[in-house]
Amino acid sequence: MAVQNTADESDVENIAPPNTDTNSNSNGNGNGNSNSNITDPVKPISNDPTTSASSKTALNGKKKRQVHDLFIEVQTGPHEGATYLLKPRSSRPCEIGRSKGKKFLQRGVSLFKDSEVSTCHGKFDYKAGKMFYTDTGSTNGTSFMGEAIEDNVPMEIVSGMVLGCGDSDLKFTIMDN
Repeated sequence: MAVQNTADESDVENIAPPNTDTNSNSNGNGNGNSNSNITDPVKPISNDPTTSASSKTALNGKKKRQVHDLFIEVQTGPHEGATYLLKPRSSRPCEIGRSKGKKFLQRGVSLFKDSEVSTCHGKFDYKAGKMFYTDTGSTNGTSFMGEAIEDNVPMEIVSGMVLGCGDSDLKFTIMDN
């Protein structure tokens, strides 16, 4: 999937997943294809609650707010194998749905082949140093561990979490920016 970048900060990229499979090839996506777009290894955020992921010290000694990106790997469904790198911000959430509209193609996730995904299924927000997913009232809902999640109630996303949207299962990795 090719994703166009706008002139301002890129909000979504199509990249290979983080290399966590010791039996895969050198690019870590296990499909035998080389991805020359990746120059630095992906560094997932620690899930250790004792470390502060929301801030780090800048060179001048002041705390600088840490920003994270969201890597999504489609594990099942019509888009199986597709990957996305989203950059949701508190004032600029990223959306997921079946739509092929600009906000889905350029800064979100368009699962246009999955007929069980609503046109505007949900959104990803970054608030107070944490990543959240909200089902925005989709027809078929979103599931976590086989259970439906409540509409319009933000759910914190952690690395390794898998959500079901329509016939697609999405695995998340929160990445240090």
